[in-house]
Amino acid sequence: MANQAGQITLIEQPSKRRFVFPVNPDTIRVTDGRDSTAVPIIGRQQAVLAGSLNPIEISWEGLLPRDYDATFVNYKNIRKPADVISRLQRIMGRARDGRQIDPTPCRVVVAGTGFSERMTITDLTWEFRGGEPGDIYYRITCRSEKKQIIHITGSSDSSSSGDDGGGGDESDRPPPAQPGSTYTVKAGDTLWLIAQKQYGDGSRWPQIYEANKSVIGSNPNLIHPGMVLVIP
Repeated sequence: MANQAGQITLIEQPSKRRFVFPVNPDTIRVTDGRDSTAVPIIGRQQAVLAGSLNPIEISWEGLLPRDYDATFVNYKNIRKPADVISRLQRIMGRARDGRQIDPTPCRVVVAGTGFSERMTITDLTWEFRGGEPGDIYYRITCRSEKKQIIHITGSSDSSSSGDDGGGGDESDRPPPAQPGSTYTVKAGDTLWLIAQKQYGDGSRWPQIYEANKSVIGSNPNLIHPGMVLVIP
């Protein structure tokens, strides 16, 4: 079997059972990214709060042929397309009788690209086409199992961690300060962020500024860690 560029192999974990897709897909799509929130900074362009990295996804469409054809099929001893679909369903977490079972994590390897990720099958669809008896066309999506760690740009508050990018559940967050209370500025704070924390609405930052002009000075962007601000 030739190790052709674009050839996709699933390696089941921990058994190391391998399945090589018999036909290389025309296109393989990899999606990567992270959660982020755009925050307006007074007198400047928006800043971006970088949240947790999203799991990597890979998806492709392909053919499971009934018969071997040396012009496009990678190897001779191909399995019946229906048997391949059953195996992919089992890996995804569906037994032959339809019961839900634990999914089997797999390492997805794309030859010639350097792509190799431990992933879980999250979506599988297939179809039969007239004039091609026995062949099955399929679409598959796999998602990375990696756990990601949130990094909030400009924040030193160690409590802001977790995969939801929001610092944990609502029940874990301190209640907003009552009017007339004070707030001590932390590294990375802006008036917009403080208003968001205290009122749940960052656009109310001018209220805090007006109440603390004598402390902040003429430039509302220049607040420093350790400043004690009155929350009106």
